[in-house]
Amino acid sequence: MYSLDLTTKNDLNNGFRKRHKDITEKDLMQAFKNCLNSLRKKAKAKKRQDKKRQWKYIVYAVTSNIHLSRGGIERKGSWHIHILIFGSPCCVIANAIKSYWTKHSYGLPKQQYLIKCYSGGKLKYLDAQKSKCFLQSHNITSEELGITKINRDNVRKLMASYIPPSKRKEQN
Repeated sequence: MYSLDLTTKNDLNNGFRKRHKDITEKDLMQAFKNCLNSLRKKAKAKKRQDKKRQWKYIVYAVTSNIHLSRGGIERKGSWHIHILIFGSPCCVIANAIKSYWTKHSYGLPKQQYLIKCYSGGKLKYLDAQKSKCFLQSHNITSEELGITKINRDNVRKLMASYIPPSKRKEQN
């Protein structure tokens, strides 16, 4: 599982064509929906190319304009997106999202933080800042995930209880 934070940048000629403080949540949501559509198209193309190495993923994302400091202090700021990515090949999928965001001039590459998750603790951080949610799954079944149905509640429970494969081997 990976965590990715998508921020915005000042660019009056490309991307949002606004200063990042003037970008609205609606602008951000539309750009991210376009990003998810692009990701789904890439996944479908990959499926046609190679039946054995298909992309399987769940993307859970929240929009936020709250910034939390280490002390838990909240402050309002520009709109951004926090994403949790679960699937295979997870790093490739996360980089595809990051690449789309930067190539379309929505954000600067250095400011799009991609982090490997070692537990489901990041979900609490997302919930503390959440305004709106996105959930997209592709080519993955509820049986593969060990849940009854793919919906926000079940996916949240799955991600909250996440243990990386390397740590699961240590526990056994």
